[in-house]
Amino acid sequence: MNILVINAGSSSLKYQLMNPDTGDVTAKGLCERIGLDGRLTHKVPATGKKVEKDIPMPTHKEAIEAVMAILVDPEDGVIKSVDEIDAVGHRVLHGGDKFVASCLIDEACKQAIRDCNLAGVCAAGGNALEHCSGAVETPAICRTLREHGAVMAQMTGSGAAVFGIFDDENAARNAAVELKKGYKQVYVCKPTHGGPRVTVRRAFGTKK
Repeated sequence: MNILVINAGSSSLKYQLMNPDTGDVTAKGLCERIGLDGRLTHKVPATGKKVEKDIPMPTHKEAIEAVMAILVDPEDGVIKSVDEIDAVGHRVLHGGDKFVASCLIDEACKQAIRDCNLAGVCAAGGNALEHCSGAVETPAICRTLREHGAVMAQMTGSGAAVFGIFDDENAARNAAVELKKGYKQVYVCKPTHGGPRVTVRRAFGTKK
């Protein structure tokens, strides 16, 4: 039996083709820089072969297509056809306490994921650096975002920006109007279809 295990991040995709009965890994690799340019690293543990290719990957769709292609590649692949893959496994981050073991993806599973709503996901978020970063304006910006309906508001990374997550676009735009009274760089962004990225990465910045 062959199981293709996928672990997709915001700009990367790791994979392993393995036999769950023996634990043997037939092939493994990494697609990285998704959304920028794209690079595939493919390894075959049994032979020590390593293949690296620059492949355009504007979205995760192109990344998984590159993975499937190299798995069946006559020279670098390890299977003759994708039909030899018996199942695909993928982690789910926003399953709450509903998923504590592997399960089949059926309608009940999909509905359980939907039920773990945006507010529940955001409640688990946080940034330990926010209170020690020295970014004195962050609390006021976060407060403004929440007052205008943000489900979540916090500082990014070490403090380059502050962002809010809204479930209503009009509320987000109203918050932006308010913040533009004191800041030049205020943007309303939407996730792209390729993954959890936004079309404008920098959310809030230079003060007037």
